[in-house]
Amino acid sequence: MAHTKRICILLSRLYKHAYRQLLRGMLDQLRIAGCTAVVFQMNEDCGNDKITQGELNLLHLIRFEHFDGVIFAPYTFSAAYAGTIGSFLTKNCTVPLVYVGIETGNYLRVWCDDRAEFAELVRHLIRVHHCRRILCLTGPAELPVAQNRCAGYRDAMQEAGLPADEPVYGDFWTVAPAQLAADIAAGRREMPDAIVCGNDVMALSLCDALLAHGIAVPEQIRITGYDGDVEGRVHVPSVTSYQTSQRQLGRDAACRLLEAVTGQPQTPCGQEDGLLLCRESCGCRNETVRKDPQNYLQLEQGLLDDHLSATLHDTATLYELVGGIYSTLYTFLPMERFGADNFYLCLCADWDSSHADTDRQTYRTEGYSDRMTFMNHDRQEHYAASELLPASVWEQYAGKTVLISAAHFLDRCFGCFCLALEGDVDVCGFNYVRFCREVCNALELLRVRNDLRKLIFRKYIAQSRDDLTGLYLLDQCEAVWKQAAELAAFYGEDIYLAAISLGGLREAADEAGKAARDQIIVAFANLLTQCCTGREQAFRVSSGGFAVIGMGREPEVCLEKLTNTLNEQFRQYYLYAGVPYPLHLLHAGKTVPAMQQMSAETVRSEIHGMLHSLREKAAAPAGGQIYYSELAALRRDIFLHPAEDWSMENCCRRLNVSRSYFHRVYRSMFGVTLGQDVQQSRIHQAQVLLVSTTDCLQSIAEQCGYEYVNFMRTFKRLIGVTPAQYRKQRTGPDSAAE
Repeated sequence: MAHTKRICILLSRLYKHAYRQLLRGMLDQLRIAGCTAVVFQMNEDCGNDKITQGELNLLHLIRFEHFDGVIFAPYTFSAAYAGTIGSFLTKNCTVPLVYVGIETGNYLRVWCDDRAEFAELVRHLIRVHHCRRILCLTGPAELPVAQNRCAGYRDAMQEAGLPADEPVYGDFWTVAPAQLAADIAAGRREMPDAIVCGNDVMALSLCDALLAHGIAVPEQIRITGYDGDVEGRVHVPSVTSYQTSQRQLGRDAACRLLEAVTGQPQTPCGQEDGLLLCRESCGCRNETVRKDPQNYLQLEQGLLDDHLSATLHDTATLYELVGGIYSTLYTFLPMERFGADNFYLCLCADWDSSHADTDRQTYRTEGYSDRMTFMNHDRQEHYAASELLPASVWEQYAGKTVLISAAHFLDRCFGCFCLALEGDVDVCGFNYVRFCREVCNALELLRVRNDLRKLIFRKYIAQSRDDLTGLYLLDQCEAVWKQAAELAAFYGEDIYLAAISLGGLREAADEAGKAARDQIIVAFANLLTQCCTGREQAFRVSSGGFAVIGMGREPEVCLEKLTNTLNEQFRQYYLYAGVPYPLHLLHAGKTVPAMQQMSAETVRSEIHGMLHSLREKAAAPAGGQIYYSELAALRRDIFLHPAEDWSMENCCRRLNVSRSYFHRVYRSMFGVTLGQDVQQSRIHQAQVLLVSTTDCLQSIAEQCGYEYVNFMRTFKRLIGVTPAQYRKQRTGPDSAAE
């Protein structure tokens, strides 16, 4: 199957009609070529540094190995964004790159003929309105686009045989027009017949500033803009402008990129010229169409009536919020043409600091978590952020268009939004921007609520700890189970329950008193806590009963690892800490699928049931309890003197019991057979001697009670390497560095 080419498009403020037309033109061409278009859009542009950080963080998702080419339209971004994105592309982009604009640089460029279009505006003032003294207000002198439009002004003036004044270099924004109006009103600059502005923003600002100084537009000064923005149409007076065919510009940009990617010439799928919009600001009347104020009233009523904020904010969990999101998609998506599968929410694993293993005062402001969660109304999938989207989504939307927007609150990164377009770019207009803002606000509100719940939970938990061990008391920790169940469901992991019974405490209390018993319980509680990972929580259930609740993607493996670690640590503690009392350890486990609904009461019942079974199992056969001390002493001697002959006959003779009885009692007390303990003690002694002495292997085998050949075979089978290899690994030159 041929590779479907993927094109990255960087655009901003698609709530503007002109920029949506630009995107529409790009998609016209890319759709014919069968390309997948991924549009990275930045919506928020208010001058707030934290919001700028939150929006620009989206760049961390762009991996150029996923794309065959990039189209960047810097003029759709504010200066705060365009410069940063340009630097990012210069440093990182490894595929063909097309800039929509005439900025200098080592990349492919596409732009409209704004020099000729700007000249058309000046000709209109000269020929239709008989203006002779015309002033040009353009952008910053260092910008090629400002110089290009200024050249169009000079072309038209020279063509008419009129003198061209030195242009006024402005800012493509509102400050320069206000200053120019003040200079004209104060007489510092002679009043011209007309002023042609380099864009509509400056034309609108200039009209307002002149009127504020009592200078009538167009009666005293005629004004024109450039761009054809909707704002100019609804302004009073409506502003004459030139509307470049943004759609055609988009087609040309896509063609230029496809030529670079494929090496084949491309022809635009259509041809559209720009349009001179003659309106009130120059004195024309044939294009003075403005929106009926009733339309604005209907829009405002619609925004109030859809209950979007109330629906999203009145949620207590992430899953309720996701449900609210999909019940309100109608506010920006025409549901007759789109479905719920067109919109996805992609969240970082640490979007909610109350669920993260970090200080709650810190949060993510740069980059995205390695793994993210892809969610919609009936689907949840975990994927690597480096892949941008799950493989199933890449496959589902091959040859189509996906819009990616940042999900953030100020500079706090939550993740991103994913909107699959079905050829209708108008759905990513104003209502979509508003919808995304409301979702981000709802995520922040939910995060704050979770943080407060976490504080309350901690206070509650502090009252639910065992005074002796500091462990949580299982019977008083219903909230712990609820939180574990929510986290497991979110991460798609299963839960496992472990019940641990520490036997021999009664004998210790009878022999040495309750203080000695309590010391053993505290020591074991510390040992159990050390064995738990960050995804496991230990509890005390009864005097010698303990439990662990954990979660993982392979619960059986996690459970086995926990019990093996606990067995080894307990053996080390019991045999080498000099505990003089007969203790034994038993455990049982159970796994719980993440989506299985179990109440806290059911969990407690399960653990109590497992502990009861363990206590019954620990009860030695008739009369067996009397051998606890003897067996404990025997086991300690086995590990202290591994080279001695610890055959079954010798051990039975030492306790004066039969082989079958000894085997049952020993296994019941310690959970292992005599042979397993003897082998473990000898291998452990061999490991110590290999590292701490220079004795030959033959000598070490004898010191550990082995024949040489049997020692070599057994060591390799249990440890995985030969004794010589083990010694080299532990004592070689590299081991010191470790």
